[in-house]
Amino acid sequence: MSECREAMDIASNFMASGLENFDGTYRPPFDFCVKLAEFALARSDHFVSRTMERSGTDVKHESDKALVQEILEFWRSGHMTGLRNEDHRFWILKMLPHVIDFDLAGADNRHVPLRMLICSPCPCRHSSLGWFAKVLDRETDVLIATADGSSGDIVTRLQLLALSTVSNRYRPYGDVPIVQRTSGCFASNVVDQEYDLVLSREELLDHDHSLGSTTMSSTPSTVKFDNIKNVHRLRRASFVGQHGHSISYSSGSEFERLIPIVASLSYLHSYYLNKQRYPDFDCLVMEFGIRTSSLENLQRRDSEQRQNNCQRFHRIFRDTCWETLPDDLVMKILGFLLQRPPLHILRPLQPPRQMTSITHI
Repeated sequence: MSECREAMDIASNFMASGLENFDGTYRPPFDFCVKLAEFALARSDHFVSRTMERSGTDVKHESDKALVQEILEFWRSGHMTGLRNEDHRFWILKMLPHVIDFDLAGADNRHVPLRMLICSPCPCRHSSLGWFAKVLDRETDVLIATADGSSGDIVTRLQLLALSTVSNRYRPYGDVPIVQRTSGCFASNVVDQEYDLVLSREELLDHDHSLGSTTMSSTPSTVKFDNIKNVHRLRRASFVGQHGHSISYSSGSEFERLIPIVASLSYLHSYYLNKQRYPDFDCLVMEFGIRTSSLENLQRRDSEQRQNNCQRFHRIFRDTCWETLPDDLVMKILGFLLQRPPLHILRPLQPPRQMTSITHI
């Protein structure tokens, strides 16, 4: 009963401060929506479980509630809640948050354990917001980089904050193009001194058109055709969010160019963003190299591996009472002995709904 009274108090504090949309419908105020979400997530484990979806390996063994709390802290402390434009604040409510755990392997095969918290936008032709993210060291929680899409000029600005830390732990491959200061889809050939290289109309490169003044707004003499193709591939692999949006880099670091590629893993749970670009789950899995084949083939390989493990177990314990154990029990025993999390938890996309996505790689 006390929780009901608390919810009523929250609602009454904001009841008179809503906005009216152009179609006459009522829009609740931003702060009220945030408070209501915090209230529900803090008091209902059932609500938390309904708003979460996981893929991959649970590398930190965290509960759904702990992950949701981390996302809420990111939401409170980031640029998003500082937006002054009420329309922008409204679209923030429609963003889909993700937690992406990944290891970045350098040319020396050293692995850097990282975590990305990202809020990806819902598609709206009228929205000029980019996406928001922060990248942390998964072991020390040191902030490595941020992404800020609050400027309102359809640009997400990356900022590399721990360049020395990155330089000491990540050895570049040297084949990731860093010539662009801004990567995106541009509709005009306006030359801007802030851009080292600007590509316009990505479909021109898709159809092997010759490069010329109609394609490049500014082409440094050091840039070769192969470099242009690499830049194009990098841009297509990067998470932009919506057609027409772009990404601005703060440095010439190869590491910084890889941040939007990691952010692309959010496509796994962003139904609205991927339904046109990736028609089904298998296409998505193969596009990002999460598995080299379809989900059906992956499940078949898992079944074969399971049979091989059971056969090996029975051979080791031949002529003992352990030889007759059923396969299900054998797999439980092996799982207990190895104490390893599952290598993957991949599920096909569900019908669209508001949810928090946790993607571990």
